[in-house]
Amino acid sequence: MGPNGTSFHKFLGLRPLPPTVAQRGEEWNLSVDYCLSCMRNQKKKKNRQLKSVRVIILEEGIELHSNVLEAFFRYVKEIDWDVITIINGDPCQGNYREDKNDLPEVTFFAKTMLVAEICPNIELFTFTQDLRTKNSLLREAKFAVRNAKVTPEIFRYLQTLQYSRQETPVDVILCTHISDMNAHNAKLLAENPIGSITYYTAKPSTVDGQHPVLNYKHNGVEHRLQLKIGAPIIITHDVEVVTSRGAKFILKNGTAGKVVELLQFSIKVVVPILGKQIPVILAYAATIAKCIGFEFDNIAVDFGLQGKTETEIAMQGNANWRRKMAYTAITRAKQQVYAKWMIPVIPLQKKQRLMTLFSALEMSFR
Repeated sequence: MGPNGTSFHKFLGLRPLPPTVAQRGEEWNLSVDYCLSCMRNQKKKKNRQLKSVRVIILEEGIELHSNVLEAFFRYVKEIDWDVITIINGDPCQGNYREDKNDLPEVTFFAKTMLVAEICPNIELFTFTQDLRTKNSLLREAKFAVRNAKVTPEIFRYLQTLQYSRQETPVDVILCTHISDMNAHNAKLLAENPIGSITYYTAKPSTVDGQHPVLNYKHNGVEHRLQLKIGAPIIITHDVEVVTSRGAKFILKNGTAGKVVELLQFSIKVVVPILGKQIPVILAYAATIAKCIGFEFDNIAVDFGLQGKTETEIAMQGNANWRRKMAYTAITRAKQQVYAKWMIPVIPLQKKQRLMTLFSALEMSFR
């Protein structure tokens, strides 16, 4: 989520917490009471505008905290707002605290008693037919992981999917850690022999000689973007572009492509920079949260598991935030998923050791 929140925050009149109250990066970690206070304190004209809205559609990639959804539904009930809210997927799934494992985010829809109280007319529709996945074995693995019913056969299949840069080419490497994403991007960009061009969100230095403070963790983009021809990129928010011939079109959020050299230099595209953010990220690798709602043919997943033993890996894999992102990661793929964190394939005759690892894997996806 960017420094200005989401369009839904703006629509509801929600404001970030002041710097004197919230730590950097926690400005939008709002309580239910604070959200309700913001909505109640809006001008009467704004409230009339809200009540004139008949349908609200929220997509899963919007990245909302559960408290925002709870406050919204409480406010709908409070002002008797006759509005239909359609939610596609879980908009809370992108919020996790990788450095605060003791404070896991509980998605709004997992609070069944609360949902029944403030959303008595809610209807949930579960899509049982997977239209994205083209690989039947991968489809079975996704179903098993989602329902925490990983059979030995599925486990052995997952174990064979070891990521190798040379042998298993992928569209993107999805990472849980920003540091891992940056490491993959830097390494793979360096392998490209073509000269690079560097772009900045603002001038390279300010009055005090320091770079702008935009960074991926807090702003969704870096203040400095290095690109080369042939490097993969992803558009991070919708932008309207206009060619030199006056043609207009929209580059949609999630658009994936590669940097290309324009052979017809008479055609120029102007891309507006919103909020001093470059609407492009280098995408040899990206974070799982950034790619919610996206889909790729083949992906690799780097869960950032660094342990050398089965016990160490099982303990890391059982972290609340990592379990939450596991299913999101593997469901981005249509054809194949390769993992950078799996332990090497084990001979089938070592049954006891196999079942130990099977238990650890199943535990990590519950």
